[in-house]
Parts: sequence; structure tokens; C-alpha cells
Amino acid sequence: HPEYEVVNMSIEDQKELARKGVYFERCFYSIATGKIKPEDIAQAIREVGVESTIIATDLGQVTNPDPVSGLSMYVKEILRCGFTEREIEIMIKENPAKLLEINNV
Repeated sequence: HPEYEVVNMSIEDQKELARKGVYFERCFYSIATGKIKPEDIAQAIREVGVESTIIATDLGQVTNPDPVSGLSMYVKEILRCGFTEREIEIMIKENPAKLLEINNV
């Protein structure tokens, strides 16, 4: 969660790490709790790259939406921010598969 307040990693540091093959998990939890705006995560993804981003929820807490509902809400927000369905597929499906070395996704 590079943009989460505890980490608060600069975009330049993220770009440098992305060049080294690092994936960044950008979670809906930060949006659901109101700590980060969807537009801020979208801007970070645009600057650092879809290819280095994994979007997930990090949900499951009693006070937050369930993970499936949260992912649906997250995808709607990402689409609203101008990402394509193809870019979302890369961030939800292809990048995690690469990281886990899973073929045939």
C-alpha cells in the first residue's frame, strides 16, 4: 500500500522500484475508510504504471464491506477514474498471476 499513510512512498521511489520489477498492491481499504481518494490512487497508477499494480481490497473487517462487494466498488471507482476494462484485467488478473507464476489465466 505505497500511498497508505504509514508507508507514504513517493512516486519517484515507486517508479524506481517498478523498474526493478516490484508490484504495488493498491487496496480499496484505503478508499473505504476515507483515508485516500480514488483519484489519488488512480493518479499513482497512471504515473507508476498499470504493469506494476495489483488492485485488491484488503477487506474482511466487520466494519467494512465484504471483499467481493468491495472489489466491485473498487472496479467501479477505477473505471470512473478513466481506466479501461483491459487495464483492470491486467491489474486484477494478469499481474497477480505473473507474481505467483500461474499460467493459463
